[in-house]
Amino acid sequence: MTESLHRFGALLVADLRQRLRSQVFWVVLALSIGLTWLCFPPATAKYIIVGVNGNHRGAYSSAWIGMVLAMLSIWTSLAGFQLLRGTVRRDFDTRVWELLEATPLSRAAYLLSKWCSHMVVLAMVLAPQVLVGLAAQIWRGEDSHVVMGQMLAPVLLFAVPSLGITAMFAIWFDLIPRLRGNAGNLLYIFISAASIAAAAAFSGSHHWFSDPRGITLFHEALRVNLDGVLPGPLQACIGCGFPRRDAMLFDWPGWSMAPAQVWGRVLWLAISVGVVLLAAPLLDRIAAGGRRMAQRGHGVRRADRWLAIVLQPLRRTHGGAMLAAELQLALQARPPMWWLGSVAAWVFQCSPAGPWAPYGVIGAWLLLAPVYGKAPLREVRHGADAIMFSASQGARRIFFARWTMLLILGWLWTLPAMVQYGAHAPLAALAVLVAGGSLASWSMALAALARSSRPMEILLCGFAYFGLQGMAVLHVTADAAWTVMLHMALLPGAGMAYLLSWPRLTFAA
Repeated sequence: MTESLHRFGALLVADLRQRLRSQVFWVVLALSIGLTWLCFPPATAKYIIVGVNGNHRGAYSSAWIGMVLAMLSIWTSLAGFQLLRGTVRRDFDTRVWELLEATPLSRAAYLLSKWCSHMVVLAMVLAPQVLVGLAAQIWRGEDSHVVMGQMLAPVLLFAVPSLGITAMFAIWFDLIPRLRGNAGNLLYIFISAASIAAAAAFSGSHHWFSDPRGITLFHEALRVNLDGVLPGPLQACIGCGFPRRDAMLFDWPGWSMAPAQVWGRVLWLAISVGVVLLAAPLLDRIAAGGRRMAQRGHGVRRADRWLAIVLQPLRRTHGGAMLAAELQLALQARPPMWWLGSVAAWVFQCSPAGPWAPYGVIGAWLLLAPVYGKAPLREVRHGADAIMFSASQGARRIFFARWTMLLILGWLWTLPAMVQYGAHAPLAALAVLVAGGSLASWSMALAALARSSRPMEILLCGFAYFGLQGMAVLHVTADAAWTVMLHMALLPGAGMAYLLSWPRLTFAA
């Protein structure tokens, strides 16, 4: 028994060390701390993150800050999912799994160690958020009485089970080959959005089981504490945005849960562990199947040959050979489902007067997520950076060709929307144009900053999720002027990050 625990702990510690050596973790942690602080704006601010009826929020008591942190775990789960992915797949790809197969470590213990490692990583992201919440309560001074139990209770009962479900999805999506790439990102965003919509639809019901994120319990707590205090039907909002009038505060001194509801939250945590352990009998078969897929390869697809023909005229132009090569490398070997998804996104964009066009734009950018994330680091991933960047002005030429390629793809994949919007909503067309330029610029900057594709994938998936919720981050018709201003403001930051990081990337070669 002691030896089994020792092996389990050694695997857990080794996995954590691998994660902590990654720059991506520290970049995500720093962004999490900064964004959490912005989620506790002063009373004079013109925006609300977590509130009621669009323009009411609780005074910053320990209990309300804990509830805000619990609801923010919905967003933490999106970034956390991207942060967790790839650990099981890395063991398969690097053949570490073949070494582990020869040890007495059981399959269930291996999966449980991965789940525990995921939870420790998420706890390392969540703990600084709690400290930020405590600092916000003291700094804002709306309620100086600190009660750590009231602050930690929502985090432990709402956020921890929610993040346990996230860790479960991260492991299963690593095990299923078809979900290891961009398809997994799209599916997880859809599952998250659908679960939140379902929880909002059933918010009037009283069940001890609740939903994985605890949204129905949050709605119930609002009704218990605020019924008769605030006018009209109570409607919680997570990402309330910019209210039409100044925010109004209400007191939130504390809250409590029935014992059955507490056990319901514990049950969600147990479900996440149980679903992970269901993969134990399948682990050897999944690993063998992944090796067969890697050995089989993809070959030359017919679409790749057509792509070479289409790009041939560009290769003949002055300076077009490198750009054509970048486009070829970015689009070649894309699976048929990816091209089918692109066609579907274009179809949605062709009717901007209807409600589906903005989602077609968001879907097009999501389909380009692997290009945005991996293209800037192509030489680094293939070990050719020393050769390519040492050529005369090679780094500058590669950067401009790659940035131009990303701009072209971002605009081409949203061209139907820009054309249609240009006829009757030119500001929305401008929003698509500017947002596409912002995404292309930040993909280059973040890749050089973190030397990884993961930060851009996290950023794009987060923006897409907010857009699907109707927020103007990428939803170009929700508030086109605000979308334009946001991405115009983000562009100088991308330029500064590039100037600071891209030379370091090329000098490292």
